[in-house]
Amino acid sequence: MSSARLCLSDLEALSVERDPGKRRELLRKVTDLFFITEQQQSDGDRSIFGGVMERVAFELEVEARAELSQRLSSAHSAPHNIVRRLAEDDIEVARPVLERSKVLSDADLVDIAYSKGQDHLMAMTRREELSAAVTDVIVQRGNDDVLTSVAGNSGASFSARSFDTLAVKATHLSGLREKLVARDDVPNEVIEAIKRNVAEKLKKEFSSQHSDISSEEIDHVVELQSGNVDFSSLKKDSRFGTPKIDVADLHKKGLLSQDKIREFAEKSMKDELVHSLALKADITPSMAYHTLYEAEVPALAVLCRAFHFKRDTFFSLLQERVHTSNLAAEHIVSAMKRYDSLNDETAQRIFRFLKVRLSVARDQ
Repeated sequence: MSSARLCLSDLEALSVERDPGKRRELLRKVTDLFFITEQQQSDGDRSIFGGVMERVAFELEVEARAELSQRLSSAHSAPHNIVRRLAEDDIEVARPVLERSKVLSDADLVDIAYSKGQDHLMAMTRREELSAAVTDVIVQRGNDDVLTSVAGNSGASFSARSFDTLAVKATHLSGLREKLVARDDVPNEVIEAIKRNVAEKLKKEFSSQHSDISSEEIDHVVELQSGNVDFSSLKKDSRFGTPKIDVADLHKKGLLSQDKIREFAEKSMKDELVHSLALKADITPSMAYHTLYEAEVPALAVLCRAFHFKRDTFFSLLQERVHTSNLAAEHIVSAMKRYDSLNDETAQRIFRFLKVRLSVARDQ
């Protein structure tokens, strides 16, 4: 018999002690002995340790089991039976092993994901790695917070089915959309599905809530907001950087004039231009970039009209767009016509609705 088992036998003899304080101390001593002798233990030794710890722990209060769970969560050789039972306990007990224990198998996690509630699912989403078999259940059963958390776990793998489910959910959850955007393994078709779903949702909302807006204006609202929808081009925020000129300070001092914006455009100072437009229009840099460089060019006309940009300022911005995307002549003519046909009130109304929508999205 190993020395560890001899010591354990002596401790086990004390398990007849019914005083809760002494039994808590016994549990700590058994756990200490487990870690001290971990390298010398046989499978039989670990089984005996697990049996003693389980018998004592589950006669004690939640706090004692939570302490045991915390200690066993990092032990790769912890007895499987007790770790599994701790993982199915109250969340205060289960959380450490659900988040960290390597002893739990995929089969264990799948069973627990099916049988337990949202707190247990949330704890699983924080594991270092998650297989697609486990995330399939988490995505199937998880609430909004759980889905956002698991999507943000770079060590989680997802099946095509789960990505499709997340794409549908992301239509209404901006936080989930942001997490999906940051992942490198999301298929392009999923990103495109999210974009289509969000655009359709926006159109329905504006059509039902603002009957006084024309379908053309609704299209512009959706197009302008699609800077927050076109995720495929937003990954890693590589489209623009930090401006070399402190445009925020210029804006604060009232020096961010149209002349300055035209100067940035004429010198192709992209970062300064993007951040200047964002500050002027009170929109995100991503949305400003999209409106300037990626959206249908009439959307830029709406922005310029809404904020009283002169025609020559608008034309300078168009020229910057031409330098980067080789706009066809007909697109430039269409954009100029759109600018000339818009009145300030209509343009401002479009942006007002857009701001309301953005405000709601930030709170989601």
